[in-house]
Amino acid sequence: MKEMQSLKQFVIEQVSFFGIDDTQKNFKKIYTKAKRILESWDYWQDAPTKVIERNRTKLFTQEQLQKLKFNMETYLLKQSSKYDYKHYLKLTSQITEQVGAMEDDTENEHHPLNLSPQAFDKMMMQASSDDPYYISQVSREEKLEVMMTALFERFFTPLDINLWNKDISLVEGARLADDPLQVISSLEYQLAKERLDAPNKCHYYSRKRDIS
Repeated sequence: MKEMQSLKQFVIEQVSFFGIDDTQKNFKKIYTKAKRILESWDYWQDAPTKVIERNRTKLFTQEQLQKLKFNMETYLLKQSSKYDYKHYLKLTSQITEQVGAMEDDTENEHHPLNLSPQAFDKMMMQASSDDPYYISQVSREEKLEVMMTALFERFFTPLDINLWNKDISLVEGARLADDPLQVISSLEYQLAKERLDAPNKCHYYSRKRDIS
């Protein structure tokens, strides 16, 4: 049975993933909107509960929360203080067109879905392992490099290793998905890939962003 998650934890993860200012006001706003959507789908009413920190908390499946995230992507991106909504709207449109062109060309022997696992891996990433199911973790050297960069800056938060590893898992794991092209064309994939491509990895932030 897959791990279930509370709405509170889901919102905390989205605030981090979409680069939204971590304030109580933003949390309440996103939580309330997410709850209303879950209620409209009858997920809230039917959710099982578990006592967490002395409170009876509703839990949701990963499938339900993934559906919720997809439904809220545009809204969450608009709340971001880090990402440009119009930029990603244009980028998503371009990627969708590219994916459509690739799907129209499925008869081509060089189409990604017709490639061997090894060739597909090479196209998606320069994999450092011969194992096609290998998904790397953040290395010690990468951690040290980013931490050293942060030392030259003032008032930075610790590295968000959890988000960093999730980004790696999403981007490198795209090749293992049932529909890789759908994953690649998703906003979630594009945000994760941009964070991984950024010089400072975008996995630590200035404390000046935090508003108590």
